[in-house]
Amino acid sequence: MSLSTIASQLTTEWQTLRQRWEDATTVWADPVQVAFERDHIMPLEEQHFAVENNMTRLADVIAQARQNVK
Repeated sequence: MSLSTIASQLTTEWQTLRQRWEDATTVWADPVQVAFERDHIMPLEEQHFAVENNMTRLADVIAQARQNVK
């Protein structure tokens, strides 16, 4: 499986999670929900974007390495 395929799957799954979270907040809106979002959803979002950026950088490095080998 290629790095770009994995990155695409990660993005798709993150979008699914965000949509399901948004759906959940339509019926769960109290201080516990706010704390859950702050303590769990937001850190996951930050990690997702960090991983996505690092995967892009890694793909660039791999592409450059492949060019240098040729």
